[in-house]
Amino acid sequence: YEIKDASKIELSVFDKIGRLQSTIVSEYKIPGMYSVQFDASQLPDGSYYYLLKSRNEKSVKKMTLIK
Repeated sequence: YEIKDASKIELSVFDKIGRLQSTIVSEYKIPGMYSVQFDASQLPDGSYYYLLKSRNEKSVKKMTLIK
């Protein structure tokens, strides 16, 4: 993911009914490109949503987990 402005960043994963499954990132970041690894071994196959939130922006994307 790319951060354009220095800000506290939260990257979280939710199940299809909106329950929080994991908070992957919750920290202050400076502008730049970042990547994360997410351990989904405890989650069942299915559809999930990830939310990337900063001070000025929110982005929600759907992902499908297949093991």
